[in-house]
Amino acid sequence: MKVCEEQGEQKLADLLYMLEGALYPGDQQAMEGATFKSLAYVSHLYGLSHEERQKLYIVAEELPLSQAHLSYITRNIHARNQIFSDLDEMVKERG
Repeated sequence: MKVCEEQGEQKLADLLYMLEGALYPGDQQAMEGATFKSLAYVSHLYGLSHEERQKLYIVAEELPLSQAHLSYITRNIHARNQIFSDLDEMVKERG
């Protein structure tokens, strides 16, 4: 993550910070490496550009990320998006 920050890839670093607090489960997902399809899904959910997505693929090979990591990130993105949606609704109700 520090490398991402140093290279000005703050959005990618923020995405990887969503792994903070993740526990390593002992299930099959934890033993499977992240697939390109799963990485693309996470990238789309988080709004990464094509260039940022390509960099995420490289990071996933270097770390390495598992399917369990991506599931954890996906849950955090969904929770984040729900919070933003709720805030938008509150603003509309007051506006």
